[in-house]
Amino acid sequence: MIKRALGILLNFAGRHTQTGRRISSGIRNGKVDKLYAFKEVESSKMELADSFLHNIQQNGLKIAGRLMDDSQFLSCLKRFAQKNKLSDINFSNMSKEEILEMILHKSGIGPCKFAQMISSEKEIMRKLTPELQEIIKKTQSENPFSRTLEEAQEVVNAAFNSSIKRITSSSALEKTIPDSYKLVRPLSAGTVGEAYLGLDANGKEVIIKMIKKGVDAEELELEKTIITKLIREMAPDSATGEKLTEMLNNLYKNWSKELDFSLEYNYNKILQQGAKRFKVADITHISADKTCIIMDKAEGIQMNELMKMLRLYKDNPKQYYQKYADIINKNPWLSEPEKVIKELPECITKSFDEMFLFMKKDGSTITHGDPHMGNYFITATEQGSLLPVYIDTGCCIRRNSTQIKQDIQFLSNYFVGNSKGLAEYFITMCESSNRALKGGISHLLTSSKDSKKELIEKLAQDIQKNIFDKRHNVTDVDAVQKTIQNIMEKYGLTINPEESTALKAQMQFYTSITEAAALSGKTINVGTIIKDIPEALWCMIRAKFNPIKTVSPALNFSYCHQEQSSRIITQFLTEQPEYYMKILQGFNSENRARQIVCC
Repeated sequence: MIKRALGILLNFAGRHTQTGRRISSGIRNGKVDKLYAFKEVESSKMELADSFLHNIQQNGLKIAGRLMDDSQFLSCLKRFAQKNKLSDINFSNMSKEEILEMILHKSGIGPCKFAQMISSEKEIMRKLTPELQEIIKKTQSENPFSRTLEEAQEVVNAAFNSSIKRITSSSALEKTIPDSYKLVRPLSAGTVGEAYLGLDANGKEVIIKMIKKGVDAEELELEKTIITKLIREMAPDSATGEKLTEMLNNLYKNWSKELDFSLEYNYNKILQQGAKRFKVADITHISADKTCIIMDKAEGIQMNELMKMLRLYKDNPKQYYQKYADIINKNPWLSEPEKVIKELPECITKSFDEMFLFMKKDGSTITHGDPHMGNYFITATEQGSLLPVYIDTGCCIRRNSTQIKQDIQFLSNYFVGNSKGLAEYFITMCESSNRALKGGISHLLTSSKDSKKELIEKLAQDIQKNIFDKRHNVTDVDAVQKTIQNIMEKYGLTINPEESTALKAQMQFYTSITEAAALSGKTINVGTIIKDIPEALWCMIRAKFNPIKTVSPALNFSYCHQEQSSRIITQFLTEQPEYYMKILQGFNSENRARQIVCC
């Protein structure tokens, strides 16, 4: 009775009041907009690459001459080739695909890391052949090992087994105990580390991870010196060279931290403290030189492998049950793949919300900095709920109270379509903590002469024009963030390294959630994040922070821009029924689509 009366009241308001008509119009348009794929703004990185190529074509001989006259550069190059055994390779009979693969895996850390970055740049990838694209994409999860199993066992013996001895009862001679940790087989290799399945003295399976052979501080310094020199020489102008050099220095500074597992060990302990919506595989031992660790084997199925399994189920259910019979027997929750497909996006989203948005009592939180699908597993609780289990905690992000409030402001402004709120968020991300903007623009914003206020206005106008004014689905969070970054490139805006890592982590989460949701024919359910914002605000209250100012910009905007806000909010809260899509495929007219949705 009450529900019916409320419905009649809302219907009356929608027809007979100005506010109601604006909101009703926004809801109708939002349902239609969600049917159209998001139209991304392309990156200007190809223009930058073309400018480098043009400079090389015009001045190649001069550049080569300067490099050959630089004795320090030649010395670094010689040592780099010697260290990576590049001189032993015969390039003459190799295809361009083989040469690229060799360079990526035989030239230290940087080339492979850069390939991982390029793999998400659609404009650059489209310029490459399918074969080259496949090689670059493989760097995300399929890198070669640097040691044989026997060589890796020697590392483990030196780190954990050599100091353990016993006295036999028959003689006073000391004899080394049989290996306390014995490697069974290789598991996976990244750019810096490689992981093996092992057994402890009691036969329990463990994961043993070590720094790859040849990867050390000297390797990174040689790489940085060589690449910096090449960038400065090949850049179309000195300003571009300086800007890219600064970015390169920040990248290598972050990568150097991966050479010491003590950071991963410490983050591992902090990340799992008080975690409710996810688990972290515990690191139990670390070697004296910090280059080798032993951790518990993560429960469940690695996310990228689980996606392969579920895709097979969608294509051929019978083959799924046959091929994975043993795995399903060990993980009974996999016997209900439809249930897994339905719950998977939400379980990942909830772990994201807890890491990014739920402030702890000290006014901070900590987030996994590299949550791609190879860095977590999915298991099930005793109650049958899905639960992510994270590994590889070497890159984590500390978020203080200010940053958490900014993240919540970003999400709340995004959900109501507040372009200026998003512009302010991203400009703030560009400001380094020790380089505040004072009237003008810091050297992080080198290519612009505008004031901070003018930049916010210009960025807001472009966000409005390319995101909220267009008729398309704005719930594609990954595409929206990339579009904003591409717009920022136009103004020479550069996000500082810490915020860039945080943004990358968000995009990796969204990518996983989107791909998991696609299994059931849906888009990312951002409604889950919206439902968690109240709990995020409650966490702020418990930590003695006032949450009102955090969401007030979004509330004020939604009140003053009712049609746009209701149009954007509707997209996030409305499911995308498959029958809408089928109907839409038969009609090219947007007006006809609007009539169908409104019926």
